[in-house]
Amino acid sequence: MIPQAPNSADLNCPVASEAAYAPGMPAVQSRWLCLPKGKSRSHLKWFSGLGLMFSLWATPTLAADQITLSFEGLAVNVQVSDLSTFAQTGQLSSNLAAYAQLAPKEYLTDFRSLLQESFEISPTTVSQFSKSQTGTIIFQALGELLKTQDNQNGQTALVTAFVQAAANPKGFTVLDVIRQFPSPTMQIDGQLSFKAVSTINQKLRNRGLILNEIQQLAKSSLSSLPPSLLDLTKPGPNQWTKQTLNVDGKALGIVEPVPVDYYFPRGLSAPAPVIVIAYGFASNRATFAYLAEHLASYGFVVVVPTFPGTDTQWVTGFLAAKGPSDVNIAAALLGRPRGITLLLDDLQQKVQSNPLFKQVDPQQVGLIGQSLGGYTVLASAGAPINFPEIQQQCSQSNFEKLILTFNLSLVFECQLYNAPKTINNVPVTNGNLGDPRVKAVIAINPLTSIIFGQLGMSQIKVPTMLISGSDDIFAPPIPGQISPFTWLTTTDKYLFILKGGTHFSFLGGDDSQGGLPVPADLIGPDPQLARPSLKAVSIAFFHSHLANQQQYLPYLNQTYVQTLVPQPFGVNFIKSLTADQLQQAVSNSSN
Repeated sequence: MIPQAPNSADLNCPVASEAAYAPGMPAVQSRWLCLPKGKSRSHLKWFSGLGLMFSLWATPTLAADQITLSFEGLAVNVQVSDLSTFAQTGQLSSNLAAYAQLAPKEYLTDFRSLLQESFEISPTTVSQFSKSQTGTIIFQALGELLKTQDNQNGQTALVTAFVQAAANPKGFTVLDVIRQFPSPTMQIDGQLSFKAVSTINQKLRNRGLILNEIQQLAKSSLSSLPPSLLDLTKPGPNQWTKQTLNVDGKALGIVEPVPVDYYFPRGLSAPAPVIVIAYGFASNRATFAYLAEHLASYGFVVVVPTFPGTDTQWVTGFLAAKGPSDVNIAAALLGRPRGITLLLDDLQQKVQSNPLFKQVDPQQVGLIGQSLGGYTVLASAGAPINFPEIQQQCSQSNFEKLILTFNLSLVFECQLYNAPKTINNVPVTNGNLGDPRVKAVIAINPLTSIIFGQLGMSQIKVPTMLISGSDDIFAPPIPGQISPFTWLTTTDKYLFILKGGTHFSFLGGDDSQGGLPVPADLIGPDPQLARPSLKAVSIAFFHSHLANQQQYLPYLNQTYVQTLVPQPFGVNFIKSLTADQLQQAVSNSSN
């Protein structure tokens, strides 16, 4: 649920500030969050999701025998055996009890549950992930906070601990990882952990205030629905056929033919617009097959390409040490939009030479993408990569600031910091990857925050819809979609926030998390409940802005879209928002 704007009297603990903590206490406070009363579960789940994600690869916040919380001139020790007793019995030692007084009772329950929870990840997966560029960044960041006894970055020790704990075929807990940490003591940077809790408290507070402001804007836009609106969640009137053909990807250094699924509507009287669907990291062509079929039933030609190097087969093969030697995110960020242009060039040739494509209009193209695919379609729609911003934000000197963003999408975006200058001897330093054939775009949970920035997003000139999950921890809503929405200058723009939605809420198929070992807690409510809303808004958006059928515009509003989303989800759908409104929402609470 979207939180109402809180004030200090409505919080379970004081607003984070240095004066709020007694000497020696801040590092323990980093385990807890100041959250609005009555909303702690929903808010804690958002942040716990971040913690659980790290639990897959690098959760241990404690050492083998004891932890030392280090501050300038002060060190506080906590025995791991006390934590083990707490996990088993719920009883707090006198040492832990002093710290526990800082936290609401329900948070202790969540903490105990986390200590008890069992994870099943193979040691090979942990080891392979730690060797990847993404894994290296995550372990290095955590190692700055969780250090060895001699106060060195804990990156290597964390990998060792997780690999050894994961060798248990019955699964492992956080405490198991703690016991495998190859050092009698783990040093926790108390100052950095203090900054972390202050930052996350403020981010959660601001998030609630901003989402509340957007909810009020959505409510104020409610109006009566026109009569005789269609149910766009149901299949359209067109039958369709599917063909899988290959595209030559050698221009991008792809040796093997690239499979592409084409969905052709039957009974067309004129060439139909094209919609290309770009799936995200560790997904595949089947992920959005439900959406491709739906769009084809409404008369659109749908094209779903393979993205070698980041699809399910590639990523799972790498994690199992049975395939590629790495997952090159930088190459994917540079190559995917170029792949869209290559695909459209090939499509244009097929229209001229292949009878199957005689009813295709290759100049009227719409794009839909999710996550890494969301980045892909925005780049193809005209948002240039902001290399100067990446160089500034992702530098080693800015490393602590990056840690404190709590924005996991930066793990991907910052891999362009040392990006290759060429792909297959083709220069790729030009950040403008837009294609003039693209006339409208929908980006779901896209990566945007620094890879485009305001300078990049403002250069998109085509109708654009950004779709966000309020509980997305991988591409968080405010830096990933809400602020970027305010940067758009295109006349026709829409922001669709799925309340209770996560990074996985619109994925299709039996495996809604794609090819990654994602805990069920991070998937969120059943994605089958969210998919109909995506089908309906996609039809309305592309009929309005790609097929030029203005009668579909009345579907693009809060009044209609909220009818599509069942509990436990909700929706806020707006067409206008400014950076000043976001700032005002936060400032009003501070006054």
